[in-house]
Amino acid sequence: MSAQAARGGRTVAKRAAAGARRPAAVAPMSFAKREAAPAEDRVPLFEIDGVVYDMPATISTGEALQHLVMVNAQATEAMRGMYLLRNVVGSDAFDALLGSADMQPGDWHKLMRILSDHVFGQLEAPGN
Repeated sequence: MSAQAARGGRTVAKRAAAGARRPAAVAPMSFAKREAAPAEDRVPLFEIDGVVYDMPATISTGEALQHLVMVNAQATEAMRGMYLLRNVVGSDAFDALLGSADMQPGDWHKLMRILSDHVFGQLEAPGN
């Protein structure tokens, strides 16, 4: 017995025989193209001096995956949050929040948690 066979590996002959027994083809998954959500389907995220800034009520899985790719390309946690805010909520909200909001310590992290949970889903069940 070869050392490879003794370790549970397959020999060239076994690999060739296994290749001859290919499984039956699996039907591919099928998806329809999604329709864009209506612009009026939005929910409030924060308010500054009576002006409400909102975000889309729903984020499709495809959009969430696109945001995830871009968020992971950002160097810091703050940059990840700024990317999400600007690209999900919009530049007006981004400029208003960073330019004129009187945030308390922890407000930025709370806001980013709400936004992240909305886009990507909650990572943990509430209360855990």
